[in-house]
Amino acid sequence: MRGLSFDKEIIKELLQEVSDYRVIRCELKHEKVVGEGAAYWDSTGQEVHKTYKRIGLCLEKIRKSVIGCAHSPTNSWFSKLLSKAVAVDVGLEPLRVEFDKVITQIYLMDHKKGSLEKQLFCASSSQKEEVAIQINNLVCRHNDLIDQLSEIQKLVISRLSEKLENYTK
Repeated sequence: MRGLSFDKEIIKELLQEVSDYRVIRCELKHEKVVGEGAAYWDSTGQEVHKTYKRIGLCLEKIRKSVIGCAHSPTNSWFSKLLSKAVAVDVGLEPLRVEFDKVITQIYLMDHKKGSLEKQLFCASSSQKEEVAIQINNLVCRHNDLIDQLSEIQKLVISRLSEKLENYTK
């Protein structure tokens, strides 16, 4: 059986690790199309694939500490961290499940925004406003998801802090 001081140290470590992550509202800016890239054709001369130049991703060292980014392994790391936290407090399981659901929605949204940005780049002037509205709506929904991630992180921190306080009483 584990000792109280062992459990207390594990909780302290988890609390620090969970607190080290950041949540930022990037609004999926990296998906913005800024030009055409290469095009690829099949043997009959039909275009089969076109690439687009986009705004670059933020620095990797930033992405490594930000949950919610669809372009880094950080979400997976944070989910594993939440699984460790569940081992000390089973009451955190619903938050871990919710985190994974929100992240899945963000990944889908990232792809959707990429598609809409390509449409906007290629759209006629009469279509641009409609596509721009769709992008804006998507960004608003993305901000809501980022807020959910922030709330999940705060609740995990609060729950672990409470558990740690119980060990010090």
